[in-house]
Amino acid sequence: MTAEKLVCDNKTLSDLDGELGRIYRLIMHGKNASIADKKILKASQRGWIKGRNDCWKSVSELTCILSSYVVRISELRIGYVDARKIKETNLSYGPIGLTCEGTKEQFWITQLHTNERFATVIGGSYIFVLSQVPTASGVKYQSQTDDVRASLWIKADVTVFQIRDGIAWNCTTFSP
Repeated sequence: MTAEKLVCDNKTLSDLDGELGRIYRLIMHGKNASIADKKILKASQRGWIKGRNDCWKSVSELTCILSSYVVRISELRIGYVDARKIKETNLSYGPIGLTCEGTKEQFWITQLHTNERFATVIGGSYIFVLSQVPTASGVKYQSQTDDVRASLWIKADVTVFQIRDGIAWNCTTFSP
């Protein structure tokens, strides 16, 4: 099945596609990105589409396409101020900066609220796509793959970010 067909047939992917289009238009019509930045964005978007369309080669085409959208939306929100314009209809929020005890890495969190909820944590050499999971209090996200384990738990003023089994950092958030 083509990526375009999957996007049309899947509510979550369709919502993410609409959100990506909204963010792309905000940047292209915004006042903060230079003409050169917009040319680079246009070229990188074409490259991103080719990468998304290559998801048919992966073990789970649906998971690959979903991750592709979630990461792309996060990258644009991190990289372009105009992408952060707030509206009630936003499906994505952030970035929120994250500094954690025990590491010099700085991370960025973006949250996506479709009918399924996701978060990305991006920083250094790490890119994590996390799905929201039930918790007694706060909001918790965790990866759904066996090869990459990560979790993010946000509860009031406490944020805990854990990579693999055992590396857990207490973190503080900040605005970009």
